[in-house]
Amino acid sequence: MHARFLGAVLILAASTLALALAQPADLKRLEGRYKVLIMEKATGPAPKEVIENLSFIFKGNKLTVKLANEEEKNAQFKLDPEKVPPAIDIFPLDGDYKGKTFPGIYKIDKDEVTIVMTEKGERPKDFKPEGEAILIRLRREK
Repeated sequence: MHARFLGAVLILAASTLALALAQPADLKRLEGRYKVLIMEKATGPAPKEVIENLSFIFKGNKLTVKLANEEEKNAQFKLDPEKVPPAIDIFPLDGDYKGKTFPGIYKIDKDEVTIVMTEKGERPKDFKPEGEAILIRLRREK
């Protein structure tokens, strides 16, 4: 009985350590300022003038979304790179969405990041703008 309990504790400790070690690596890879390449829902893409003037800035576990020289929205986020696909939860800190959670998935490919998230419902499973999901593809600014 004790051996089984100890084994469960060791497995839990190992998985927690793996998550702690993996998250900083993805946080570091994600850090930077990005321009939006694509932003769309199942109903279609965001207006071109919004996409062209929108930027995402990741620093640590903070996200700032900025529209041109206007208003910026701030959020925190949490990564879980151990999930398949890797998961991201975004927590807006101000505006109409303050206090809500946007569950999503992400992938990082060199200087591009793809996020699919939703305000309502379950975490998306595919990198497609289906149902209530919003697909956002970003490219790091140089």
